[in-house]
Amino acid sequence: MGNYLLVNKILSKIEFKIKPNKNIRKEYLYRIKKNFYKLINHEKKFVNSLTVFKDIEESDFDTIEKLSTIDTMSKISIGFLINQICKNLNRKNH
Repeated sequence: MGNYLLVNKILSKIEFKIKPNKNIRKEYLYRIKKNFYKLINHEKKFVNSLTVFKDIEESDFDTIEKLSTIDTMSKISIGFLINQICKNLNRKNH
């Protein structure tokens, strides 16, 4: 399976409560809730609750738990992580 198809397969297992094409700056209810959770020191729990995973294996839950312990990760860091995983998978297939 090519890297492009692999990434699409992975992304199909993720459902975002706030769609990626939405402007988060205009989602005022989200911002109010996030600030409330930040105030009570549960911001990460709130942000993580906005993502729903479907059709994943038990071992995937373990990975999600490990990743959720990372306090912050930029979009570029996440992209780099995905890129490195795909590159290594592609090498194993050859």
